[in-house]
Parts: sequence; structure tokens; C-alpha cells
Amino acid sequence: MRSLTLGVLIMLALTPKCYSQETPPLNVAEWASAREILEGAKAFVGSGWAQGNSDPNSMPRVVCLSTAMEASFLEKHKTIVDFEYAKLALNKAIDAPAVLPTSKDDPLSVPYWGRFYVYWNDTPGRTKEQVVAALDKAIGYATSQHELAVKENRTEADLEKYDQAAIQRLKLPTQ
Repeated sequence: MRSLTLGVLIMLALTPKCYSQETPPLNVAEWASAREILEGAKAFVGSGWAQGNSDPNSMPRVVCLSTAMEASFLEKHKTIVDFEYAKLALNKAIDAPAVLPTSKDDPLSVPYWGRFYVYWNDTPGRTKEQVVAALDKAIGYATSQHELAVKENRTEADLEKYDQAAIQRLKLPTQ
């Protein structure tokens, strides 16, 4: 009985420490996750890279840049927000447009998020080394943004203030 009581007292003494940890600054976790996604994509490309249409059942599995990004995102069980951060870093690395224009003649109808990556990956003369270098550049960008987010130390209050101002600028109803 004494050991049970002692165990409960120790647990209660430690509990506030578990819950009193500060929330990390905004974007810190997302940039860390983005870096993980990009590193995973690099590993997929390193294991087998493809250009053009490839056999998805080929062994070893070969992937293009967009498939590597998607596979890493799924494998690491990250959020769609984390994936957006990873895409932003990769977009910076390969100079991708923010939005890829589409037209009514587009057979996909809805723009595919990885389409520019496919175009860039499949450019004649593109090499596996260039794809890996782009991923390294994106990883470097995600790392620098992570460090900047730690330094800026922004909080949820900063986000709430920004969002309220954006809602007013956009003239969205508040109720």
C-alpha cells in the first residue's frame, strides 16, 4: 500500500511538468515536419528515380518527384498542413509557380497538385542528381525557416490578431 501511495504522489508531483510545457512557436512543428517529408522524398528518389511513365509495379520501385513527395507524406503520417509547408519549400527550390494555370480543355478538370513537379521532373535532360539537389535545397529552406520560426517566437495570439485583420480586409461576416 505504501508503494502505491508513493507512486501516486510521484505521479502527481510530475504531472504539472508534463502539462506545463510551453506550446512551441508557430510554424516550428510544421517546418520540422516539412523537412521530414522532403528527406523522405529524397530517400525515395535515391532508391529509384523515374522520368515519364513508369511501371508502378516495377521492382525496385522507381518514382518521380511528385510520387516521392506523396509517398513520403503518406509514410510519415503527416498532416496536409505539413505537406503544404513541404511543397512550399520545394516550390522555392525549383522555382515553381504558386498556381499552375489550367483551362477548360484540361482533361484533369481540377489542377493536380503535383503537375508542375511532373513537368519539371520529366524535362528532357533532367537527371536524378538534379532532382536530389532540388530536394537538398528544399530541405535547406525548410531548415532555415524552422530556425527562423524558433527565433521569431510567434504565438497563437499573433495568428488570431492576423486572422481578425484578414477577415476585416476580406469583408467576411464575423457572425
